[in-house]
Amino acid sequence: MTWAVLGRVLKTGISFDLKGKNLYRILERKNHPQYRLGRVGYENNDIALYKLETAAKLGPEIRPVCLTHPSAIPTNVGTRAVVSGWGATSAGV
Repeated sequence: MTWAVLGRVLKTGISFDLKGKNLYRILERKNHPQYRLGRVGYENNDIALYKLETAAKLGPEIRPVCLTHPSAIPTNVGTRAVVSGWGATSAGV
């Protein structure tokens, strides 16, 4: 059984403070078809969709991601775009 933790999580050492956090059972996971764990050059495909057993309780720290229509995605190099996400913002961070 795999679980997702939604909301802010404080990592202390090797453990996580999950008190009062929203835990959701993951029923299904869909990785990007070109994602390969640990393979250099696949970092841009580090995305997955989860199907949860129950609907997530939305709040200040838990909100849906806004996806754009495919026709609005810029395809020209140098075109300005808006992105969202989390995690490292540079190598080694």
